[in-house]
Amino acid sequence: MRGSGWLALSILIAALFATPIQLVSRLRDRELAPVVKSSALRRALGITAAWLALLHGLLAYAGPLQARIGAAFTTSHLVAGATALGVLLLLLLTSFGRVLRALRLRYWKELHRLAYVAAVLALQHLLLSPSAPRRLVLAVAAILALGLALRLLAVRWHEPAPEQR
Repeated sequence: MRGSGWLALSILIAALFATPIQLVSRLRDRELAPVVKSSALRRALGITAAWLALLHGLLAYAGPLQARIGAAFTTSHLVAGATALGVLLLLLLTSFGRVLRALRLRYWKELHRLAYVAAVLALQHLLLSPSAPRRLVLAVAAILALGLALRLLAVRWHEPAPEQR
């Protein structure tokens, strides 16, 4: 069960930082064309992370929670995990063009920025969990913080200069 949660979070972090990693690699070697577009890679990783998070939730429901759904809302780490799962499932549902057209969603990109919220909630789930190894959790927190900093830098590098706007 734990492995599915760690894998889901790892893939979610990779999805969040696919674009900055591609931008940094382009800055390093402008002649190298990306093999895979970051948007396609990010989407595939995000969908995989959501499915793995669902698997993790189902395994927890069948295992430690003993099929008691109310138990998921009794402790803070389970509330954080259930909320992260809910956000990821919402993003999974809105990851398909047909659903977007049916729901008439115009702000898909803004909605999918909730993936950052899901990652922070998953990190909170880990931080509050009594059984999570602290060093590993702190390493994940550091990676997430570094990735968010890279993301902000990538956005700044990608923005046109004030005189070019």
